Amino acid sequence: MEVIKALLDREAQDEDFDLCLEVQNHAKSEGWLSIVEEALAILSDREKPLYWRSAANIIFWSPKTELPIPKMQVVARLYWCLIHGGEGIEDAENLVWSIAKDLKGVGYLSEWDPMQDPEVAKYLADMGE
Repeated sequence: MEVIKALLDREAQDEDFDLCLEVQNHAKSEGWLSIVEEALAILSDREKPLYWRSAANIIFWSPKTELPIPKMQVVARLYWCLIHGGEGIEDAENLVWSIAKDLKGVGYLSEWDPMQDPEVAKYLADMGE
């Protein structure tokens, strides 16, 4: 299923396109699981850095109750994208932190450091970091 990629392509070509609305409409009919799976696949694809921010937004908008992989693996993928940077996710530290802290269950001002978390570090190492 490449529904999300098609929506991201459309977003890139049409500044009036409302990705959030389209994703939410798709989720109403198909559920969040397939959307989140596709967004996570984009977040681990070195060939798609221009889609990383939008894929992270999709994870942010999702209810995070239907994750196909462990929560800290999601956090690792998000930070992996930040490490690799590029136009796709530059200046997205706040977005990534907002998702990560929710997945960890800590407050916004928490002292938790995902990059020092052993579970996140393990998943990052598995991704080649």
